[in-house]
Amino acid sequence: MSEVKAFTNLRMQDREGRDSLNPIAVIREDHERQIRLCDTLTDMAETLAEGNQPALVLSALSLFREELPRHIKDEEEGLFPLLEKRLSGDRQFTAMLKQLRNEHEFDEDLADFILEDLAILEKGHTIPNPQRLYNNLRAFAEALRRHTAWEETTVLTIAEEQLSDTDLDQLRREMVERRLNPA
Repeated sequence: MSEVKAFTNLRMQDREGRDSLNPIAVIREDHERQIRLCDTLTDMAETLAEGNQPALVLSALSLFREELPRHIKDEEEGLFPLLEKRLSGDRQFTAMLKQLRNEHEFDEDLADFILEDLAILEKGHTIPNPQRLYNNLRAFAEALRRHTAWEETTVLTIAEEQLSDTDLDQLRREMVERRLNPA
């Protein structure tokens, strides 16, 4: 039942009453899923670092190899340019997007370190420094929580207020394309 409810929460109606997937709701759902997985990873980081959780390793690999890069592209190549177009003269908003892009870069750099260790665990080997993975997972989760909270309360709220149906349709098409044809 909750899956149906979650799916219907991702729907929206445009001004003409057409039903479609709400790209802002999809981004919010991505945030929730990423936070839940990071919570699990940090709760089980020690066990994960010992290589005793192959399913969790695969979930983490999926997050860091596929979901996170796609999510960042959804925002940086889709959402942010649309917002910049709508708020082109707002220097404070421009500075905020610059900060978010810097945080994305930090997330990607930290994800690379985590992926190095996860790739070793994926092969069934032991990582040389389990504490590094543990610390990196905790740092990533903390940064992600802070980052998504900021995006949820500011950027996505602004997007819901500022983006037109045409903007949302463009964002939706781009997001679907990224999922159907990953780079």
